[in-house]
Amino acid sequence: MDSETNLNEILRFFIKNKTKSCYIEHIIVTGQTQHQILAMITNLPAIFQVLRINETWLIKVNFNIKSCKKYNSKIHCDHDKCQMLHICKEKLMNSKCLKEKCNLNHTLKHFQTKKILENLNLNGDLGLILTFFQVNFLNYLE
Repeated sequence: MDSETNLNEILRFFIKNKTKSCYIEHIIVTGQTQHQILAMITNLPAIFQVLRINETWLIKVNFNIKSCKKYNSKIHCDHDKCQMLHICKEKLMNSKCLKEKCNLNHTLKHFQTKKILENLNLNGDLGLILTFFQVNFLNYLE
């Protein structure tokens, strides 16, 4: 199974269980050992924190990704240098935008946002990643 499929399975686990933390042994990815799952999650520090507790590992959702305040305020932002997501904050927080005639991005497909996600090893299904953010992101927005 490829890393994109594995990432998707890990995200589905957290979405389905609506949990912000769990022990590594509870995360099951088809064809992967706990050690392989741990290695993958460890390579995703933008969304997970890994803590050693006694003889096991605690995995916590821990966002180090932010939506761009300038972009959401419609203030000029240098897309090439910005390291924050250019996506409508309403869409990110509520799964739907309630603003009438909103011209902001409502998917993660924007070139700038997609580039940031790829640099963070978030190379999974963009719709699934957005759902994961929506389920968990509210507590982590600035």
